[in-house]
Amino acid sequence: MSYYRRLTCTGLAAFTILCGSILLAGVVEAQPPGGRRQTLEEITLQRANVTLAVAPYQYEDRAVEAILARPSDSGVHPGLVLVPGYMRSAWDIFPLLVGFARGGYVCLAVTQPGFGHSEGPPDFAGPRTVATVQAGLELLSRSPEIDSSRMGVYGYSRGAMVAGMLAVRSSRVKAAILGGGIYDLGKAYEELQIEGIGKNIEVEAGTDEEAFRVRSLVFSADSLTCPVLIVHGELDRNAPVSQAYLLGDSLKALGKDYDILILPDRDHGLRFDDFREAALAFLEKHLTTRTQTTEPEP
Repeated sequence: MSYYRRLTCTGLAAFTILCGSILLAGVVEAQPPGGRRQTLEEITLQRANVTLAVAPYQYEDRAVEAILARPSDSGVHPGLVLVPGYMRSAWDIFPLLVGFARGGYVCLAVTQPGFGHSEGPPDFAGPRTVATVQAGLELLSRSPEIDSSRMGVYGYSRGAMVAGMLAVRSSRVKAAILGGGIYDLGKAYEELQIEGIGKNIEVEAGTDEEAFRVRSLVFSADSLTCPVLIVHGELDRNAPVSQAYLLGDSLKALGKDYDILILPDRDHGLRFDDFREAALAFLEKHLTTRTQTTEPEP
């Protein structure tokens, strides 16, 4: 990464992160870059033991906004790249970033191009966005704090589309959590209930067959080599739950390793608490648990 500034959270404190500030209290409030204020209801860092860092990098001479979080204990940990969705920055998924770090993972949250302080036009989770996030994955893998053989990716909404295609492109990804995503963009475009999403597809990606295919995990799922956890709200209108079932059926037909969690009475606005237990158990199984070997008895 180009540079970072470490900040250790070990209780009630106040600290400043570059262009923003976070006040650690019973409820954490953040002033992310750009001046927009956000309440982070899920985070109380009174018991946290997490080291934070602002960690921007560059891809193709364009700035990429990113935040790093890691357990404060020394040692080598599994790595996890987090990709937020539409109009969301790394700051917006701060609760997840800290939650996964507290679970024992060194995490890098990456803002997609065109959002937050990541430069470049958005391309609706297209190849340029995937390559930008992959550059962050590669940088993270080279950290001495990371076991590069145990790396995963998490993405939500169009971030899930990016995470899925990144899992196809990179053999470094050993586990993928995909939440609230679209996995057959052409089918979704025909069935979308929200006009604005269709307009974004038209402007950012286009509507030709190739544009749909390169953004649709179902057409590349045969190249997946890692297990996948699919998480989706049953009442999601932005990305219909049929997309989750479609991906699950595709992975099942291909004999891939996957789990699916459909959350009843939940829409597109899932909270980390909705799937925290399932996500951490999935990562524990595929990134943390290792076969233990013992010396034979003399």
